[in-house]
Amino acid sequence: MSKNELRIIARIMLISIGLYVLLQTFLTALSSIATLPILASAQIKEMPLIITAICIYAVLALASVYFLIRCANRFSTKITEPEPVDDMQVSWLAIALRLICVSAGVLFLYWSVPNLIMTLYTYMIYKPYQHYMSPKSDIVKYVIMLGLSIYLASGAPRFVRWQVRKTLKQCSKIEEQQPSWR
Repeated sequence: MSKNELRIIARIMLISIGLYVLLQTFLTALSSIATLPILASAQIKEMPLIITAICIYAVLALASVYFLIRCANRFSTKITEPEPVDDMQVSWLAIALRLICVSAGVLFLYWSVPNLIMTLYTYMIYKPYQHYMSPKSDIVKYVIMLGLSIYLASGAPRFVRWQVRKTLKQCSKIEEQQPSWR
C-alpha cells in the first residue's frame, strides 16, 4: 500500500469515529433533555448546574468532532508520518499501531470527559453528604484516564516506537531460528 492509501484509511477511520461521537452526543443530550422534567420536580435548585453540565458536555464533544472531521487531513498525515526505516512492512506496522492508539484515545476522551464532569458536579453539589461517597478517588481516576487518553490521541509516539522495535527484534529472532527451505 502506498502512503496515500494509508492516509485515506486513516482519514476514514478518524471521520467515522467523529461521526460515532457525534451520534452518541446527540443521543445523550436528547435523553438528558427528556429527563429534565423529572429532575426539575425533584431538585429545582440544582437545575442550572444540570443544564450547564449538559451544555459543557455537548460543547466539548462537538468541538472534538469538529476537529476530527475538519482536521482529518492533518491528523492522517501525522498518523502516517514516515518512519526512520524505509521498509514498508515496518511502516505499515507503525501506522496501524498509531491509528489504533489515536482511535482509542479519542474514544477514551469521549468516555472520560463526561464522567469527570459528572463526578465534579457530584462533588460540588453533595459536599455535606461525603461520608458515604468517595468522589475524590473518582476524580483522580478520571483525571488519570483523561491524561492517558490525551497521550493516546496524540498517537502515543514513544509507545509506538518501542513496540515496533520490540516486534522487529522478535521477528528477527524467529527468522534466525527457522530452517531455510530453499
